[in-house]
Amino acid sequence: MARIWEDHPGADHETRHDRNKRRIADPKPGDYWHEMFCPYFVVVGVEGNHILICDKKKSVGSDHWTWDLGQCRYETKAELRRQVTYDTMPDKFVADCSPNSHTWVVDAYAELTREPTFADLYSEAELAA
Repeated sequence: MARIWEDHPGADHETRHDRNKRRIADPKPGDYWHEMFCPYFVVVGVEGNHILICDKKKSVGSDHWTWDLGQCRYETKAELRRQVTYDTMPDKFVADCSPNSHTWVVDAYAELTREPTFADLYSEAELAA
């Protein structure tokens, strides 16, 4: 039970700091980095030292937003660390990680970038002919 609360966004400062250190050293797809209610980025994929992130948002109306998955880009772990830590105190985090809280982004990006198949392009009747 303690493990669940350890990753809770409202956890105490030391717990959040430890979680942030773990997640910036070993990012996972679906990790959402934010400062209070201000989104920084979401991790879309990890390929070695290169992390695919989305930090662009788009409006979906009525003061709501979503990630603009057409604007994803790669960064290194060092570049990501600079985004979420203070310049003068590189071991202190300006943003917090909510682990695995945006895993839906990974699926949405995979669908967006999926190569179409014949079944996507042709009807069943056309494929049978």
